[in-house]
Amino acid sequence: MSEDHPDWWKPVGGANSPDSTMERRSTLSNDGGAVLWTSSIPHYRDSKFFSRGCRGLIRRVEVYCQDATPFPGLLGTIDVYLTPIIGMSHLYMAPIALAALAPAAWRAATFNIEWNYDSLQIVLISSHAGMEYAYDVTLPWDRHTHAAHLAPWTPLDSRLWIRVVYAAQTPGDVPISGITNNIEIPARATESIGFTTRTVPAQVAGVDGDNWVRWNGPGTVKLAIWRVISDAALAALSPYVEVDGERVQLVDTGMDDLAAIIDPTADQEGITWPRYDATNHVYTLQMMLDFPFWGGVDVGATNDTLAAQDIEIYALIYTLR
Repeated sequence: MSEDHPDWWKPVGGANSPDSTMERRSTLSNDGGAVLWTSSIPHYRDSKFFSRGCRGLIRRVEVYCQDATPFPGLLGTIDVYLTPIIGMSHLYMAPIALAALAPAAWRAATFNIEWNYDSLQIVLISSHAGMEYAYDVTLPWDRHTHAAHLAPWTPLDSRLWIRVVYAAQTPGDVPISGITNNIEIPARATESIGFTTRTVPAQVAGVDGDNWVRWNGPGTVKLAIWRVISDAALAALSPYVEVDGERVQLVDTGMDDLAAIIDPTADQEGITWPRYDATNHVYTLQMMLDFPFWGGVDVGATNDTLAAQDIEIYALIYTLR
């Protein structure tokens, strides 16, 4: 055996030594160089990868972060995802909330889940630009980013300040003696959080405002509904579905233009208008088309005007977790 097997390598004490049979509580980390800061990009993914020794009860994941330039009126969040292989669909997620202008500090996403994989990728997705993660450029590097639609994961010569706090950590590799471990991925049926109101910020310097509701994958979008209650919002907001970083924009010039393409009075399937009420200024757009996804899906809208607008979003999702 090699020194890569601390459970079973003889100098550690053997298979039945206290080192290999007692519970181990520890923090998995790789950081400590001169602190630098990276600004997050909404929807895109930044990550840290631990290649070995990750099995055990993950109590929480800690991220050294701050909110440097918050959007007015928005509570910042960093969604923390766990996956065993770089680029594989995420199995678990927990959020970290940041108040406006929150100072630099270690903040935790609580999991309390049993992790049965030897490797671990921790992926960060922020709610808006200006939320910053700490990193350094000291070896060994372990950072990977997914920074554009349909782009592959790219290794970077740096490392994010992310730590994993364990109880019941299992040291070393899983010994194979005629029986291979089969790890079942838990499944969850269709879910929805009901109608959720999102305020889509105004356009700034030619960049459309953007807001969304996120679900974590893998799974399939079965139904999505967008509802606005003003003519101004109807003209300003453009619905979309973003699947694994690839955005499908239903229209890019406002929902009113979509009504000119898809007749609100027609009896049709796919994308329809269950309610198009110009008298009471209530407009509901419905999409009944399957959108499978692996890493996650965002259902949202963009705003190409200089005034913020509200939209209500509903989705029915079939997820496997």
